[in-house]
Amino acid sequence: RHYVNYLRRQGVKIMAPDINKSKKFFSIENDNVRYGLMGIKNVGEQAMEYVLTERKNGPFKDIRDFIERCSGQINKRMVESLIKGGALDCFGKTRATLLASYERIMATVANDKKSSVSGQMSLFDFATEEDKQEFEIRLPNVGEYSKEELLDFEKEVLGVYLSGHPLEEYMSVLQK
Repeated sequence: RHYVNYLRRQGVKIMAPDINKSKKFFSIENDNVRYGLMGIKNVGEQAMEYVLTERKNGPFKDIRDFIERCSGQINKRMVESLIKGGALDCFGKTRATLLASYERIMATVANDKKSSVSGQMSLFDFATEEDKQEFEIRLPNVGEYSKEELLDFEKEVLGVYLSGHPLEEYMSVLQK
């Protein structure tokens, strides 16, 4: 936390964690510092090693792709913390939408894997790619949390306010 504040005072931008760009620890990216994935609460080292290895096969396209490719290595608390910390913002969905959807997606992926292991087939197995898209899990559009709630989530899982500060609107008064 102290280092983050020091870097900010020096004019260095601290970039949010990103499941497709962050390294295990903090890293330099275009003269800025990218928050490391291991700095997020509830992120285990073994699971993150697996995620980083899997990412070498290409960036994660969306939350379902991330969960499918890392199934069995990640758990609900980890995914929730990644969402709250902003590491899955790269998927273009709000954190509220991702938090409202991730458990259902994890359950669906686990069920699909269980069915494929037991050799069961479904009508979905015979569908064309176009038809499969019709059955994809649709993420609800639930808007976004308030700025204060997003900052509280960041403080909870990152230990710092990353995208702003609760007192930001009062800074000019506080500086006086």
